[in-house]
Amino acid sequence: MVSLIFGTPRDALFRASALLRYLFMVGLTLVLFFIFFPAMAGDVMGVTISNQSADVMGVTISNQSADVMGVTISNQSADEPGRAIFGRVVDELGMGVSNAVVRLQTTPVATITDGNGYFTLGDLPEGELKLTAWAKGFFITGPFLTHGGDCLYSGNDQDGGNGPHDGVDMNNGDAIYDEYDMHCGDDFMLMTLKSHSLEDNREYQWLSSYVQEGKEEDNCQRCHSNPDNENSLLPFDEWIRDAHATSAQNPRFLSMYLGTDLDGNQSPYRKFAWDRDYGLIPLPPDPGVPYYGPGFKLDFPALDGNCATCHAPLKAVLDPHATDASRLTGVDAEGVSCDFCHKIWDVSLDETTKLPRENMTGVLSYTYMRPPEGHQFFAGPLDDVAPGEDTYLPLQSESVFCAPCHHAVFGDTVIYNSYGEWLESPYSDPKTGQTCQECHMPLRGADHFALPEQGGLIRDTSTLRSHRMTGVDDALFMEEALSMDMEAAITSQGLSVQVTLTNDNTGHHVPTGNPMRHMILVVTALGHDGTELPLVNGPILPEWCGLGDDEDDFAGLPGMVYAKVLEDTWSREYPSGAYWNDIRLISDNRIAAYASDKTNYIFDVPIDGNVRVVANLYYRRAFKRIMEQKGWNIPDMTMKEIKIVIPVSHVGTEPPCPDFLDQENDMDGCIPPPETALHFMVKPSGVPVCSSIPAMMNPMGFGSAASGGQELDLRISLGCFTSEVDIFFAVMPPVSTGSDASISKDSNIIFLNSNSAFELLEGREITPWKRGISTQVDATLFSDMPLSPFPGGRYRFILLVTPSGMTAPCYIWETGFKLP
Repeated sequence: MVSLIFGTPRDALFRASALLRYLFMVGLTLVLFFIFFPAMAGDVMGVTISNQSADVMGVTISNQSADVMGVTISNQSADEPGRAIFGRVVDELGMGVSNAVVRLQTTPVATITDGNGYFTLGDLPEGELKLTAWAKGFFITGPFLTHGGDCLYSGNDQDGGNGPHDGVDMNNGDAIYDEYDMHCGDDFMLMTLKSHSLEDNREYQWLSSYVQEGKEEDNCQRCHSNPDNENSLLPFDEWIRDAHATSAQNPRFLSMYLGTDLDGNQSPYRKFAWDRDYGLIPLPPDPGVPYYGPGFKLDFPALDGNCATCHAPLKAVLDPHATDASRLTGVDAEGVSCDFCHKIWDVSLDETTKLPRENMTGVLSYTYMRPPEGHQFFAGPLDDVAPGEDTYLPLQSESVFCAPCHHAVFGDTVIYNSYGEWLESPYSDPKTGQTCQECHMPLRGADHFALPEQGGLIRDTSTLRSHRMTGVDDALFMEEALSMDMEAAITSQGLSVQVTLTNDNTGHHVPTGNPMRHMILVVTALGHDGTELPLVNGPILPEWCGLGDDEDDFAGLPGMVYAKVLEDTWSREYPSGAYWNDIRLISDNRIAAYASDKTNYIFDVPIDGNVRVVANLYYRRAFKRIMEQKGWNIPDMTMKEIKIVIPVSHVGTEPPCPDFLDQENDMDGCIPPPETALHFMVKPSGVPVCSSIPAMMNPMGFGSAASGGQELDLRISLGCFTSEVDIFFAVMPPVSTGSDASISKDSNIIFLNSNSAFELLEGREITPWKRGISTQVDATLFSDMPLSPFPGGRYRFILLVTPSGMTAPCYIWETGFKLP
């Protein structure tokens, strides 16, 4: 019985010593408080104390808070409402452990131990509570159960079990413990931490994530999957739908590795020629032989490369440069598995660049903590996962965890750089930024990560991140990656369109990852009958966006492609996906975090009808030529689409905005008096000419004309408006001297600016001569203007009136005169 209660003699002595110290401190505290603080409020253990910081058993109790694992640590004083638990965290030798986290399991209520391992945890509810403890270098211990001040421990079962998570051993409230377990008295809790090995066991056999015949206990699927729920948020059920689970078996990856198509047809091995300056140089593929795209093994058949260091880490961790990624079996073929990620202990980076060192991709930059025979080890993002051989690792919630597999340099060219792009962006600011996990392992509402019947506990949904690591397969995720805006207006140059892409929601470049990925912006302008309007000016898509008549052949269309374009130095293949060869960067116009890109287009404008402008942004997984060679049938993903309809003046129909002109206007000197008129007089004939222009006149036609004389007067008379309008005025001279030919769109345009001065347009958009006008306008634009400097030909006077702020024209009048 004595042995059962007190354990070994060493344990009994330790417990007795702790009990005596505890009783002494309680007695001393009672005496001091009764003598010096008889009037203070608050009652704890029958002792009246103040709301000031005090020291109980070496622990400073205050109303301060700290933060561990992103949750509030309660280090509250004992006078606050609720229970207070006092105790100490020690190691196996009974030495106090400082900076240990003591937590009310599954809650944000926690505290940290002082330099001697003592702690107090206040403001706790009544009833049964479960506490855990963790410190760096130790397994999480617990849970310790408390019942109204009595502490019972049901911690790690030390009976020789060595499963991934050994069970909780409870016996109707009776404490079950072994040589490492410590108990607490009515008011004092003693918690013992067990240290884990700091040696990596290279002989460790990786656990399969899947249930294995004869090994039902040693897998992740058994506890972390719910096959009866197709929408399960448990880690295994999300992981098997993620690209990391299939990284070693991805057929597209293997076809690039082997140089085959998806049917297994293989391209010829690469041939070489002798060059006296460079020695052996690779030759481009023979156009007369069937070709199924590039492949690493075609160019380097005697090597295995370093692809497996990221795609097949379970095998590559022991032999990084001699792992054939196409010959994996068993557990090695499980890709980036559960066991692999939860055995990672540290990441080694270059201290200057903060990036993986040269030629240290994937497994080469990780440090592991694989357990010795007969034990297990799991590192995770929670510090209260107990019982089991688990420990807390903050690294699992940090972006650096992703760095080794998301940054790679081939030769002198950076190929993969998602982590480096994040590092250079504002997202890497620890105060205002976001980690990779916050975006790619979002909170989806999971409240447990193991089945309840397997010991899973209900937790705050803000503590459990998704293992469905969202990426390019998620259409909604990709749609929200950036924003797209489009502006369109009919100007003097034609239909002017501007499209702006802004990377306002992604912590790295868009697109990122494999350099074959790219975005294609296609801008289309259509007349009222669906006919595509010709592009006058603006960028067009290159040939490698697809030549042909297929729906996804975009070459030659107005638009822009956003890509990291590489060229094979020797074969001149462009753009190249064979980045394991000698390559060079040709261009990179991908959009960095918080950056924008604007493209401008000018289309021809039809005479009448509405104009429809459509901008589509597509995400394409690889260059179309390579996809065709390899038989990858991956449809483009539509990331964004915008449509704008712009009205153009109609012939013989009501104008699109007809209500802002007043018809009650009398203009002396004009016969008949029009609602709107251009008055011009050519002198010395002295005969005024009034051009009365119908509201729906064909803008390409001409009104009355006059010729002769050496000087010109010009006056504009406009009626009152029922709403504010903007007024534009311009003169278009003839194409060439002495020509009566039609005026082309390339002619110089002289416009009246807001300072009532005439200027050449010279490619600029026309600005209103008058803004916000609602009263009658009767203004002389110029008088006695000498005509001798002007070349002969037919001149056009153009008057445009639009509702204020609108860029689409509503009313346009035009007339002309001829100079000999």
